[in-house]
Amino acid sequence: MINTDTPNLGWLFYKEYYQGLTKDLIDNNNEKGQEGFFKEKNDKILKAQFRSYHNTLVIVEDNNTNEIKTIEMKTTYPGLIMGTGVTHETGLKGEMKLGLSFDYTTGLPYIPGSSVKGILRSVFPGSFTKADEEFKEARIAYIRDHLDNQELNVEELEAELFEGKGSESIYDRDVFMDAHITDVPGNGIFLGSDFLTPHGENPLKNPNPIQFLKILPEVTFTFYFKFKGGVITEVQKRELFEKILKDIGVGAKTNVGYGQLVSSNK
Repeated sequence: MINTDTPNLGWLFYKEYYQGLTKDLIDNNNEKGQEGFFKEKNDKILKAQFRSYHNTLVIVEDNNTNEIKTIEMKTTYPGLIMGTGVTHETGLKGEMKLGLSFDYTTGLPYIPGSSVKGILRSVFPGSFTKADEEFKEARIAYIRDHLDNQELNVEELEAELFEGKGSESIYDRDVFMDAHITDVPGNGIFLGSDFLTPHGENPLKNPNPIQFLKILPEVTFTFYFKFKGGVITEVQKRELFEKILKDIGVGAKTNVGYGQLVSSNK
């Protein structure tokens, strides 16, 4: 059951965030006023505590819950950002300028199942062309080495996992579900702000830091899957997926440390 006394964070960030913004603040280049306006909005979001929301989580349900397998992963410093492609910017001073993915029902940040599937598939050779033969062979070796099977047909495994090849019914395919926050340490704060400083072509021009919303370190996400039999076992699939998530991370800016995950000790 959804707790209606707890504001939906997605609504706060994308809808309520700009409510009350006056023409005076926008037209008169009132940067001090803009910063004050958005500080109040930002504080409301950044002070959200997980214990106020955990009862709103949609628990993954199925007629046979034994079919659902989970992987628990914890964020590391500096945190995780997901959904930066969603527009969230007016150019005013003090606002958070990058998007974040929020689940519509719970209002909590989440990782869409389609993104989970895409992240996992990115290490398989199908995304590489003949011009990338060296990278393709490296990915094949990566998967074979982890599964300790040098004869494994990795292309066949990829087609089975991500395209459902070999399945007579869509119900016999592997399913990649949304990943949700399931544990937050300490005071329960799970969102924070951070800054990126883009540097333009002019080295003499002062860079303009971009403030954005992120998921803090030490936040546990649970990834949900329904595995079917096939080229490799369900246990092997789970272990392979966990390794991929550890090795390449999730979300945006992984090249500068965001989105790195470790196994949860829960």
